[in-house]
Amino acid sequence: MADFGYHLEKAHRDIVHPQAGQLTVVNGYKLPVLKLLDMSIRCLKLQRRALKAPRWLTNADHMIYCVRGYARVQVVYPSGKMACDVEMKKGDMMMVPKNYPVMMQAGDEGFDVALVMNSHMPISMHLIGKDLVVRYDEAGGENGNVQDK
Repeated sequence: MADFGYHLEKAHRDIVHPQAGQLTVVNGYKLPVLKLLDMSIRCLKLQRRALKAPRWLTNADHMIYCVRGYARVQVVYPSGKMACDVEMKKGDMMMVPKNYPVMMQAGDEGFDVALVMNSHMPISMHLIGKDLVVRYDEAGGENGNVQDK
């Protein structure tokens, strides 16, 4: 399975924040066939009401597929105008072109998504920090710190 498969549940988490969530990145270095296909995968697990700060990919389009829970997902045109503001739930899929910022805020059940990109080494740009994950409390105020990788 080493050349063509990868066990995500046993994989090292690239970013972990105990109160907000975790991110696992699978690229061409961890799964060699992805380099050949010029693809990569990220598995993001946000806890209840956690927020993934806005970020965009400069060299890849990506698909967002909701595996569990629900979240508010906002996508912005590169010009800054709102492209969409939707609630994604289990089974929903969304395509996001490169250079379009995306923000996700998990609902009460949390939010698990698979992100599939058409680059084996996608380049992420973040509006705040690096791989920022923040948790929000019931009142919508900040209730956690960032986990910078």
